[in-house]
Amino acid sequence: MQEILKGFDFIGWKIGLNYKRDNIFRTKFGGVITILSILSISLLFFNNVSFYYYLVNNKQLKETVHVNSFKTYNFKPDPIYLDKNNFMFAISIDQENFINNPYYQIQLQKRKYYKNEQNQQIKLKEFIKLEPCTKEHWQDVNSQYLNYTDIFIQNNINKYLCPQKMQNFTLEGSYSADIFQFLKLSVIKCQNNTLQATSTWNPICKSQDEINQFNKQREIKMSLLFPNFVINPTKPIDYVTSFLNDDIYFYIKPEMRYSSINIYLGEHQIETDNSMLPIKSIIKQKFVKYNPNSLREQQIPGDYDQIADIYLHRDQYTDYTKRNFQKLDELVSYLGGFFQAAIIIIALIIKQYNEYVYGIDLANKLYDIDLGGKQKKNEKKREFQKISNQIQTLSINKQIKIENNQTPQTKNQQYLQEFDEELQQIIDKDELLQLNYEYLFYKLTCGKLFNTKRVKLIEKAIQFVQEDLDVFLIIEKLKEVEKLKKLLLNKQQLILFNFFPKPIIKVKQEEIIPSRISMSRDQVHLASPQRSTLRPNQKKKKKIGKFTNKYKKYGIVLKAVCKLKKKKNSSEQNNSQYYKKLYEAYEQVSEQENQEYYCILLIFLSFKIVQIESLSICQEMILKVYFRKEKSIIYLLIKIFLFYFQQKIVQK
Repeated sequence: MQEILKGFDFIGWKIGLNYKRDNIFRTKFGGVITILSILSISLLFFNNVSFYYYLVNNKQLKETVHVNSFKTYNFKPDPIYLDKNNFMFAISIDQENFINNPYYQIQLQKRKYYKNEQNQQIKLKEFIKLEPCTKEHWQDVNSQYLNYTDIFIQNNINKYLCPQKMQNFTLEGSYSADIFQFLKLSVIKCQNNTLQATSTWNPICKSQDEINQFNKQREIKMSLLFPNFVINPTKPIDYVTSFLNDDIYFYIKPEMRYSSINIYLGEHQIETDNSMLPIKSIIKQKFVKYNPNSLREQQIPGDYDQIADIYLHRDQYTDYTKRNFQKLDELVSYLGGFFQAAIIIIALIIKQYNEYVYGIDLANKLYDIDLGGKQKKNEKKREFQKISNQIQTLSINKQIKIENNQTPQTKNQQYLQEFDEELQQIIDKDELLQLNYEYLFYKLTCGKLFNTKRVKLIEKAIQFVQEDLDVFLIIEKLKEVEKLKKLLLNKQQLILFNFFPKPIIKVKQEEIIPSRISMSRDQVHLASPQRSTLRPNQKKKKKIGKFTNKYKKYGIVLKAVCKLKKKKNSSEQNNSQYYKKLYEAYEQVSEQENQEYYCILLIFLSFKIVQIESLSICQEMILKVYFRKEKSIIYLLIKIFLFYFQQKIVQK
């Protein structure tokens, strides 16, 4: 049951390793980039939110509009209703005094065709009286978009005929539809009896001779005026523009041809969501709109009583536009997507940078870096040759004086101070790998540029770290430790070893055995704010050179066993305690003449010491071991050791 309950825990703690007492490797570069990113993102967020708040509180100002426009075709479109608020038209024949003394008269019919139950088409006709246009005809037409009173004066619309005020019309369907409604304007020969019957201002027709003379001179121009719209849905405000459409005109030739003009008026429906909050505030608008491509004209030669007919139909195409402004949730979504993309890019950069720094930092702690040139190699070769010559001399003369062990407490305080100065000189000579611009450009160019020696060394160090962190290699080394336990311990010792007590955690601080790791950690935590770099003058160097060989050994052993890399801010008092304990341990180990394990430990310590600048401690140690165990296996190990390093130096 407990295991089943554990299976439902999806917030479990992930188990992992840590480095420098932290389970995440962090760098100053990553911290700076993160702070700058947070500041930039916060600034962008507050700017957008403040501007959004300004838009919400200023309804006349909207910035971002999302528009979805489309056109549909319908065999039976919705009817268009024309009234004094959305439509008016004016028609005229180009002649002098058309209103009172016309050559031809114009009739307006409202027609409706529909099919009964027997599928027979029924036609209804209704004549609508026309009258001279006045300002009152146009004052209510789309008044919120355009003042047609001024347009009326500019275009002399008082010379046109308009439908009677308060007339309503319906445009619906097509000829083959069940219901078909349209308007018909007919140009016919002027007759006083019919003209006066359909007119309210008592016009008088021209005489027949005048009409005949008028027809011979030229073609007759007819003009039709009505309001139209231009819609720009992407504009936040004032997206509807109304104007007087005056580009519809055509020529008729009485007694020679008949003209039929079909004009299709469409509808544009706009649905606008004015709310900028997640709730909707829909406003629907409908506009009667004329498309210049929606005019069809036909001419039939012949002499007809009807000179021309103009039909106003319902266009079967309908335009739809849906508009909405950017809402708060869309703004948050937009910013969230932008922030997520920015965070991913920044995280990739910081991750890659931290990976390089982590590899280099770990390499500096695990390995000694050889950045030296030709001079260092020659010095090492001369030192090694010196040791080799002295060992050869020992085979003839084995009497050599070995200094008695002396603790650092018996030395003069002045010598201790001078030793610290020399030790600092040794530490300052440490060579460390550092991430530089060359390596970054080397990676950015995929290894094409800046392929220098230092860059190659960094690549190799990171490769070594990756190999050492391989889980297979780690497990294999653990297995080797188990093999060593079985090799070095008998069955009874193994049983005792396996039942070693666990480490006890106490509140009281216990004595810590010095090590490379503990010293490195304490130097980080006890670092002082500033520490000057030692630059001894010529006299001080001579004074330091008078150290005894024992203190020389002390400083170089410390360098070999515990490399202090970039510890310029360490506590000097804390370091002295570590140096004292380390040297005392070294002296005690070196005195254990009857323990071959201790001698082997010293041999491996010498392997480390040979790699540094001064080799005097290596010389003394090898001489001691050589005399104490000349005929043992240690003598063979010394020979192997000398041969190994002779080959290594020759290779360099």
